[in-house]
Amino acid sequence: MKAVLQFKDFHVLETVYKNNPFKAIDEEINIQPKIFYKLAVDPNNIRQANVFLGIELGDSHLRDINFYVKVRIVGIFEIVSGMAELDEEKIIRFYKINAVAILFPYLRSLVSDLTSKGSEAPIILPTMNIAAMINENELDENDEKFAEYE
Repeated sequence: MKAVLQFKDFHVLETVYKNNPFKAIDEEINIQPKIFYKLAVDPNNIRQANVFLGIELGDSHLRDINFYVKVRIVGIFEIVSGMAELDEEKIIRFYKINAVAILFPYLRSLVSDLTSKGSEAPIILPTMNIAAMINENELDENDEKFAEYE
């Protein structure tokens, strides 16, 4: 596959950080982040796509865990060459795996930066093999999480 994916730009759509410093957590909590994405390809021009990526961590009501983080970003991508040999299904798959993998470090950095602004230690997400997670359906392709940004 000779397609070249160009990352044009990205935008922060939403950030939420809640922290209750008065709620003590006695034990170390292993929190699995909920990572989700949406691919929006223009059916008239499949060479361009918007890829939405989001994450939620913690407890939005601060009942069980003393923090909550929600971040949504969108990346703008374009395939600039190699279109002739790819069918639509392969192009969509190419966007899903590569564009989400390109965006993830931006999301990861934003979570760390956002959570570093309080008195608590910042949340540093681990690096992740996004391609493997998509292949194994460990990431949620979720249109509803981004419906308001259409």
